[in-house]
Amino acid sequence: MEHARLSLLSAADYLEMEQASDVRHEFVAGQIFAMVGVRDSHNVVAMNIAFALRTQLRGRCNVFMSDVKLRVDAADAFYYPDVFVTCDPRDTDPYVKRHASLVVEVLSPRTEGIDRREKLRNYRLIESLSEYAIVSIEDRCVELYRREAGAEWHLYRYGPHESMELRSVGAQLALADVFEGVGMQ
Repeated sequence: MEHARLSLLSAADYLEMEQASDVRHEFVAGQIFAMVGVRDSHNVVAMNIAFALRTQLRGRCNVFMSDVKLRVDAADAFYYPDVFVTCDPRDTDPYVKRHASLVVEVLSPRTEGIDRREKLRNYRLIESLSEYAIVSIEDRCVELYRREAGAEWHLYRYGPHESMELRSVGAQLALADVFEGVGMQ
């Protein structure tokens, strides 16, 4: 039986390739994965979240959407989160951030398993990260993983008529605002 040898890419080679590519790729431990397009509702929800956070955090933190990479050093990974926030002055690289306080992923059928397993595990390796939110458009809810005292992670669930406190960045999000405009397209 013959085995194909898997050729792994270095992080430096990935970053060089990504700068020249018309297609975005995520990078995990030497392997690259092309990013797929999203439905309009996914984009609306991500934009609603980013807009609300940007409005509340102006002058204190930076809010980024899916075109800026987040590096997870401990997992040797680069991701393009739907929305993330960094308040750390060390995050000066124009293409890659490392010190997120909050990461938000909006679920899609193709990425739900990755967002709930791989990214949940890897994002929690970021020392500065305090909260990871997974947004379900289908269920109109948010699962918020929060790092509490002693480095334990706790899960909080918010329904469509609730507001969510994001302690990591000192912000509030009403889920009615998060899902505003979904279904109008």
